[in-house]
Amino acid sequence: MYKFKKLLTTNTIRKFCFTCLILAGVVANTQAQTPCFRAKDNVTRGCAPFSVELVDCSGATTIFYKYGDGSTQTQQNTHTYNEPGLYAVTQYIQKPGQTQADSLQVQNYIEVLPSPQPAFDLKLCSDNAVFLSIPDQNYEEYIINWGDGITQTVSRGAVNIPPHKYNFAPVTITVTGNYDPGNCGGSNAVIVNPIANIIPADIQSVSTLAKDPTNGVTQIVFGTNENFEYEVAQKASNESTFTLIKTVVNTAGRVITEKFQNLDTENLSYCYKVTTKDLCANKVESEVFCNMSLSATAQNNQNTVQWTPYAGSNFQRYVLYRNQNPIQVINDINTLSYIDTAVTCNEQYCYSVEAETGVTSKLIIASNNDCVIAYSEDIPPTITIFNSTVEQDNSIRVFWDIETFPRITEYLVSRTDTTLRLSTTELQAIDVNLDADNNQYFYKIFYTNQCGNSSARSLITSPVLLKASSITAKSVQLQWTHYLNAEQRFSNYELEKLEEDGTVYQTVPLTTDTTYTDTQQDLERQVLRYRVKTYINPATNLVSYSNIVEVKRKFKIFVPNAFTPNGDGLNDTFEPKAIFVKSFNMTVYNRLGKVVYRSQDITQGWDGNFNGKEATSDVYIYTIEMTDLLGNDFKTKGTFTLIR
Repeated sequence: MYKFKKLLTTNTIRKFCFTCLILAGVVANTQAQTPCFRAKDNVTRGCAPFSVELVDCSGATTIFYKYGDGSTQTQQNTHTYNEPGLYAVTQYIQKPGQTQADSLQVQNYIEVLPSPQPAFDLKLCSDNAVFLSIPDQNYEEYIINWGDGITQTVSRGAVNIPPHKYNFAPVTITVTGNYDPGNCGGSNAVIVNPIANIIPADIQSVSTLAKDPTNGVTQIVFGTNENFEYEVAQKASNESTFTLIKTVVNTAGRVITEKFQNLDTENLSYCYKVTTKDLCANKVESEVFCNMSLSATAQNNQNTVQWTPYAGSNFQRYVLYRNQNPIQVINDINTLSYIDTAVTCNEQYCYSVEAETGVTSKLIIASNNDCVIAYSEDIPPTITIFNSTVEQDNSIRVFWDIETFPRITEYLVSRTDTTLRLSTTELQAIDVNLDADNNQYFYKIFYTNQCGNSSARSLITSPVLLKASSITAKSVQLQWTHYLNAEQRFSNYELEKLEEDGTVYQTVPLTTDTTYTDTQQDLERQVLRYRVKTYINPATNLVSYSNIVEVKRKFKIFVPNAFTPNGDGLNDTFEPKAIFVKSFNMTVYNRLGKVVYRSQDITQGWDGNFNGKEATSDVYIYTIEMTDLLGNDFKTKGTFTLIR
């Protein structure tokens, strides 16, 4: 459609023919001249800029004019008006003997009009016809120049202007407004290209927005042309004829979206066609397009999707969407189902399908969106990698490995005497406040996944329980329980000897036996600490530790009962021997109770001298105070003999 609107309006312009209005207050005597003037050729109405020439008919010798547009009084009888309006022109004549020309006057009117572009509408019809209408109201008549040598004049408000046909294109159509009287006005022109045939509606999509037996909704989207009107017709699958349900006019070339509600899209399909009509009673119908519907069903570990077939022509492919993302392209028009196995239980999946059609432009037939919650009835696999180890704080850590899809929501670890509910954030848990030095603990595990299904309980895992079964002055006999895990296998054991801070200072390779006798003499450590390390998988350094066994040994001291300080290198000093000594204090007295020697170093004995002289052979008394490495105090005294 081509539209042209009036650019300027004239408000309250009075329409006057040329009349001479003698106003009240004209002063004259019967013998005096009477003011009189008129417009040349009686032209008092015209478009701005409008020039007027006045002709005097009074016969006076002295004449003045005031043109009513703010200009000064003048004797000029021509004047140009540049702005539209209704102007009062006044003529003044001067009587003989007077000095001012204001004794006699007369007033006439000049109408100056605007010349806006006239507004008109054009619409194209088939067979190269153009339909023209003029809603403009500014002019008394309008002159149509059809651009092919033919002109036509119509009055204001004319209706039913016959369509004008062409045999060439493009063409320029001009409409000129004309005042009567006035014989002037503005013009407006447009270039058009007549068409031989109606342009059909550009149907872009037919969609099912809601699948429901009573509240179903469909939608059609189509492009339009401003020259035509459109009728949308619908036919349900249980009907034999189409019914007009929507008329669309004044589209201005917009893309039109129409929704149709309260349908039974659950049980019926709906077909649509769009009829395009021009103003010359010609029309053309579109192809028929039917909606598609889709249903999704959740099954064990899969969702099955089915849809109704595309019923039109120029099929290209189906595109199946899941959660608004394409997951499958199907080129066979007869394939109407899909099994989606890439689903996770308890998660929602929404499906829709589109049929893409068309050769030069793409038309989409879109189904409804249908959502289901996936589920699984499968029993999840039993945990087979399940191990345990003793921690240093008298607790046991159990740890495992399992494929965590579907997502595991809860692990349940059962101990010999209780059941522990454990966190799912890590593949391990700590059992605390145990007596791991004296008791063996056995664990099983099972879990529940997000599908609500639980696994069977695993086989037992139990860390090694280590004990010292026999402790002698020269050996420590160790024995332990077998390491147990769900895999029922491990590589070998290794005995570790530990410092007080847990640092390993010696390792002893072992096989899979469960006993070992430590005969190694260790005179520096009063407390021996043992731990068994189980190599579950040496390749990945997967290990388990037993409890730590502490063997506390008593300190020992030997005090000689005689010595011979004769310089032969044998028994020349009185020197006690002891192990595990932390502090030492020895005092030696003679028979009279006099102190002859003191020492705080167990490695420094008495050489038999007192005050730089050899002490005499005699019986002497000693006292010893000592603390072992465990903080135990020990006191002893006795006698010994110095022999020379």
